[in-house]
Amino acid sequence: MIDDNKLNFQTFFRLLAGLIVFFACAQISAIALSLAKIAITQYTAIGLLAISILAAFIFTRDLITDLPETHLALPVPARYTIWITAGLAILFFGTLFTAAYICPDMTCDGNTYHIPAISAWSQTGYIHWIDDQLPCAKFTNGYPKAAEVISFLITTAADNSKLTNTFNLIFLPLAATAIIAIAMLLGSAPPLAIFTASLFIFVPVNIAQAFTTYIDSAFASAVIAFIAVSMTLIHFHNKPSALRLWLLLGLAAGLTIAIKPTGIAIVLITFAVIFLILLLKKSPVTSLIAGSLFAAIAIIAVAGYWYLRNYYYGASPLYPVGINLMGIALFDGESIDKVINTTANTPAFMRNWPDILKTAATWLQFFPAWPETIRQEDSRFGGLGFIWPLACVPATIACIALTFRKFVSNSYLILFAIVLLAFIAAPMHWWPRYTLWLYALGLPALTLALSRISKNIFPAILLISVIALIEALTCFHLQPCKFKPDPLLDPSAPFTSELPLASVVRKLDSAGSFRSIALSPMQHEYCPGRWKSEILGCLSMPLGDRKFRGITENLTADELDALKAHRVDCIIWNCDLPIPPPLRKLSPIPLGHGFSLYSLQK
Repeated sequence: MIDDNKLNFQTFFRLLAGLIVFFACAQISAIALSLAKIAITQYTAIGLLAISILAAFIFTRDLITDLPETHLALPVPARYTIWITAGLAILFFGTLFTAAYICPDMTCDGNTYHIPAISAWSQTGYIHWIDDQLPCAKFTNGYPKAAEVISFLITTAADNSKLTNTFNLIFLPLAATAIIAIAMLLGSAPPLAIFTASLFIFVPVNIAQAFTTYIDSAFASAVIAFIAVSMTLIHFHNKPSALRLWLLLGLAAGLTIAIKPTGIAIVLITFAVIFLILLLKKSPVTSLIAGSLFAAIAIIAVAGYWYLRNYYYGASPLYPVGINLMGIALFDGESIDKVINTTANTPAFMRNWPDILKTAATWLQFFPAWPETIRQEDSRFGGLGFIWPLACVPATIACIALTFRKFVSNSYLILFAIVLLAFIAAPMHWWPRYTLWLYALGLPALTLALSRISKNIFPAILLISVIALIEALTCFHLQPCKFKPDPLLDPSAPFTSELPLASVVRKLDSAGSFRSIALSPMQHEYCPGRWKSEILGCLSMPLGDRKFRGITENLTADELDALKAHRVDCIIWNCDLPIPPPLRKLSPIPLGHGFSLYSLQK
């Protein structure tokens, strides 16, 4: 049995801080070399990762964040259940990593704009703005790509494209250590904090996205880490380590908004709460200004690149989204509702439901249709898992009540305020994958609630573990190398064992050696709910093996000659579009699924 005395807050917080510094330094160094257009080779990538590890070690070596230790006398069966669950979580993590390594990303978003970005960088050796005429380039370019940068560095360092899908799992330890830190900061005993952190890996969203390049799981891990540092800073704001905590807060905030722009609202809300609390605690204004400056520098260093390049190329820091203030357009662009396609992404039968009903239905995972509701990586009908409504929500309510009765630290109300305000501000917050970071509130609450029932804690821990494991195994069984459209949208959709466009790639390879490819616009479906733009992701593997450029549907003879002059090998044409006159002189090779190949090789 592990000695609880060796499990203290400082150990886990140093680990959390080290992970944050590692990810942040990897971003900064990769972006710095990319701005200088220095190719990141295999050895360069290894060097960058090694430097990031060294920076993490140096930063955390003498980081002091002592807390009074909390001990809880747990029954032996409960202790064994806790450590068995933690062990199973580690084993399950390894299983997911193996599956992610073996299975290709079969998702629409992954193949449309996540994988193409990583492949384009691998082709040149550095991060850059890709051809605007490629299918869905506004998403490939416009969204910040910090999670994909980690994938780029890992795959380059290992010289192995099969690691492309693993970055969500690489970020998971960030969330686990953050949940432990939050729980212990609120007064939880270490074993219970470790137990609830272990449950996070069993959440269906994490499992479903483990095989993909969707970024919601990685984003949630970054948000939870940011919240953990925020809570720690509030607690230690008057300690000698405060300035370093401000810097760490900036790195965590930068990582959050460099993965997904919706993190901006979470960061702004959290900073507002921090300032308010510290002013109420009579923290000197000069220390707040100095700390804010440290944090701002860190945020700009980690995330500034993505928003500055969006402004440079797309005329808006949030490109393709514009920015309006009180009806005045500050930066041109589309509305956020249009970009995330709010109406189309809300199932028709839910569109007129109030937000509270949508949220309740997805939190309960549309139970009559479970487990199909946790099959898909986009988690539209479920994904937070039954641990959320059955354990975390009741625990949260109990902790709020216990706070007013002085049985739980007032810090829990601060945590509740941050997460609640962030939830309200989040777009489409009924959608579980967009709010996976709610577990920053729910799992620490569960540790505190469990500690209040110490006499009956074993049955509670056992029941929670069994529910989490059963759902995790069910979700895992539904995922690897399988695809089926959302059953609630299309119950009759056929089940297939591989992405249909894989056959297109095989036919292309059998027709010749084509490494420089021009693609026509692809805004059409090749089967219900699947878009032809996915062909770009399918062709992008192995990473960097092929080079792409986009062409318009009105291809002219001069443009065709220019393609030949640039040694483009072929054109893949979307057969839903009229064939332009220059291509009519060439012989098409059918690739299936509405694609034709036009060879430009002599």
